[in-house]
Amino acid sequence: MCQCRQDIEQKLTEHYAAKLPHSREVDAKLTGYAITLGTGLGIKPYMAAEIRHTVTIKKTGADKRKTEKVNMYFSHCPFCGEKLEKS
Repeated sequence: MCQCRQDIEQKLTEHYAAKLPHSREVDAKLTGYAITLGTGLGIKPYMAAEIRHTVTIKKTGADKRKTEKVNMYFSHCPFCGEKLEKS
């Protein structure tokens, strides 16, 4: 797997440490990664998405707006495009 996550977290940490001179222990983390189970334990990047839709309630016939939250997992690194190992 590529090192994009670690590289970008390091660059963000350095960037914000310089912008926050009165702060200590600055640490930036990319949060769009999940531990996955498959053929083995792995870490895979994902992006949260919301699916909004309208349904008709059978009982009343009224329309109701719903929001579903899903995670969209990447098969390639979203930064460099390298194909990720299957997990």
